[in-house]
Amino acid sequence: MEDKWDKAQQGVSRRTFLRVAAAGAVGAAAAGALSACSPAGGGSTGGGTTGGGSAGGGTATPSGPSKELIKGLPAIEQIKAEETLDCDVLVIGGGASGCCTALRAAEEGAKVILVEKMSVLGGCYNLSWASCTVNSKYAPKDDPTFGIADPDAHIADWVADSHWRVDAAAIRQLLMSSGEAYDWLVDNYGLQLIPLGWGNGFMMLPDYAGRPGFWLEHVTAATEGKGGKLLLEHTAKSLVKTGDAVTGAIVADSKGKGIQINAKAVSIATGGYGGNYDLVLSASGFGGVNGGLTQNVGEGLAMAWDAGAWIPDNFGGLMLHQTLARATNDLMPVFDPLPAKYPMMVGYLPMLLNVGAKGTRFRDESLVLAAVPAAYSGAYQGPFHYVILSKKIIDALEAGGLAGIGQMAQPGMPPEFQPPDYTPETPWAGVYDVLDKAVEVGAAFKGETPEELAANAGMDVGIFSETYANYLKFTAEKKDAQFNKAAEFLLDYGQDGPLYAITTEQNNLCTWGGIQTSVKYEPLKDDRTPVPGLYAAGVEAASNLFNDTYVGDGIGLANTVTSGYLCGKAMADYVKG
Repeated sequence: MEDKWDKAQQGVSRRTFLRVAAAGAVGAAAAGALSACSPAGGGSTGGGTTGGGSAGGGTATPSGPSKELIKGLPAIEQIKAEETLDCDVLVIGGGASGCCTALRAAEEGAKVILVEKMSVLGGCYNLSWASCTVNSKYAPKDDPTFGIADPDAHIADWVADSHWRVDAAAIRQLLMSSGEAYDWLVDNYGLQLIPLGWGNGFMMLPDYAGRPGFWLEHVTAATEGKGGKLLLEHTAKSLVKTGDAVTGAIVADSKGKGIQINAKAVSIATGGYGGNYDLVLSASGFGGVNGGLTQNVGEGLAMAWDAGAWIPDNFGGLMLHQTLARATNDLMPVFDPLPAKYPMMVGYLPMLLNVGAKGTRFRDESLVLAAVPAAYSGAYQGPFHYVILSKKIIDALEAGGLAGIGQMAQPGMPPEFQPPDYTPETPWAGVYDVLDKAVEVGAAFKGETPEELAANAGMDVGIFSETYANYLKFTAEKKDAQFNKAAEFLLDYGQDGPLYAITTEQNNLCTWGGIQTSVKYEPLKDDRTPVPGLYAAGVEAASNLFNDTYVGDGIGLANTVTSGYLCGKAMADYVKG
């Protein structure tokens, strides 16, 4: 499957590119989404009445895509059960959302079984960095809302920026409950959070190494303490229904043995489908880099849809984030950490020309200064683009480092991508050797002239030659007549070769959405009523939070914990009746 990700040339052809100014104030993301849940028969479904659809009170008309048009969906496997287990609450998926669901349900007295197909718990949370948490008691005293001066106005902007195709009640619940949810993890389970101190509301998660053990310790105690079980290396294959209600699931252990788990309530928390190339491509048109977990292939969605859950009409959302260089993996074994990251670092520099696969300039390159605008403006025109370097710029980097071209701060790469022990003044020693190695492995291209570079890179020679000539004119006049990029970023490229085109890609951390949930977070059928006994937490249940796709910094991790916190309580309440 991995070779498909590398070879894809498709772009986000079906997704609408959203304005993201308001979302930037929310708070760095990784995985998870809000999906609180409630007892069956809760009534409200978010944006309208339970019946929905017809103004005369008639039957709602399904608005989501047809399942027959979605390619790559995992098949529902029917296997024979050789053993039976019983519980109150069954949680399918052991990422942080599933773990929080299990913890909260057990706290409320439920007998919980959690099944996870991998051998560790935590999912994408184990790879993530920081979260937005509003009104946490551990927030800095002078900034309890983490940079959101007026939450009401912020929510209104969020809804407007999503073109009103969201559930404003779910957004409000997420934002205003996130601090409470994280406080619960800190107070009850000892999670360590560290305010980042950038004035933007981020709370850093604890050290990466300790995260799987944190979940294992507490989920084991919570489930077994109430007579339940934690079943690692067990994969859910299908849901069990009694009439219209979901009443359990069939799972397979690591040897393929079938186990029927009967439950009064079942939650889907399987992490989306970011590792399923065919499904991602079918849903979104995006064929870029999978930066998430390869085991997340969409079986949770397949089971929920098979049980009657409605496919949202905005199905196909992604969580695009970092900008990556295709050369990095090939360079790391050959060069020291700093030189090996030269190609990645240029993708974060606002003074460098960016062009698409055919040589067209497609944005104000200062968008690379923020992760979300950088990712979506790049992906809108295709899964990769080129960053153009000239001899004059490379010589300046070699002599004076980033400072030599006016970049006086480290590029805004995530901490795990930053090379150690360098400053903007550190000279880029051996930069030509690195670039030539990138050319050798097919991750960059070289030419003495714009025409030769275009031909070697597969660009349209005429298009790129015109693009390059126009850009040189903008830099000479210090006026970008195309995108109005600030004059301080219009760097002189000079007239001499060689020129290099560095292949740069967008990283998809995970998919976003796939199960339409009510404001009380039960998966809805296409008549906008809940599927009895079924719940959802994590990214699958995020379709009601953004229009086309995820654009919120820090909201992913806020959802990770908040969804499980609320969902676990609601499932326990449902079980109690």
